[in-house]
Amino acid sequence: MNQDAIRSKYLSDGHCFPIEAMSPEQAAHYRDAFLRLEPEIDASGARRGGQLNQSHVILKFVNEITRNAKILDAVEAVLGPNLLVWGSTFFIKEPRSTGFVSWHQDLHYWGLDKPDGMVSAWLALGPVTKENGCMQFVSGSQTLGDLPHKDFFDENNFLYRGQQAQTEIDPAQVVDVELKAGEFSLHHGYLLHASPANRSDIRRWGLTINYISADNRQIVSDEDYAMLVRGHDTGGHFKPVTDPVEDLSPDAVALHGRIIDAKD
Repeated sequence: MNQDAIRSKYLSDGHCFPIEAMSPEQAAHYRDAFLRLEPEIDASGARRGGQLNQSHVILKFVNEITRNAKILDAVEAVLGPNLLVWGSTFFIKEPRSTGFVSWHQDLHYWGLDKPDGMVSAWLALGPVTKENGCMQFVSGSQTLGDLPHKDFFDENNFLYRGQQAQTEIDPAQVVDVELKAGEFSLHHGYLLHASPANRSDIRRWGLTINYISADNRQIVSDEDYAMLVRGHDTGGHFKPVTDPVEDLSPDAVALHGRIIDAKD
């Protein structure tokens, strides 16, 4: 899919998929990298349940993925040439588990001042299907703007507040975002999205990367961080994130903690 097609589909529906980022073999290589480091990740305290936020700060291979040329080309089609990574999150659903994500909009909580200046790329590191809890989008819902949300705590909800948009979901507008290993989707920050539990016998592997244009600003928090991955940081509105020189180094883990505190 070329950049014009990506941009046209994204502007129309608020999402675009599937887009190829890498081969299934390369996706498996990254999956294996996570598995090798998983005991150290858990020992570091960086992971909260099935969710590992700001993973590009502490894991070299995730930092590498954020700079994947095919992903950046697709993001540039939507945001332009000057790109920052504002966040990255591993969403891993264990086989036959009860974890789910309620219907919500990302930008309701993120405090960024340019809604059209951010996009999330969701990369499948293994096959993602309806059975193992793929994402679901409400096509066109980004045009609704910022909807009211309420918090409903549920220990099975990957969203730690249990945040849920207060709106009726039209099943006819819901699409299942099934992806092959190495493919990704793009979605707008106001697009309603959710995902059900994993009913399969395999892990569901997903890495989401939140990209923003360099002219975006944080308007809720006094401090925020982002990492330049393409072009120039023409805005200078975020504290720069440095690349991890090794996995889970003390300096990287300390920076990770500061970023998590600033964004919470």
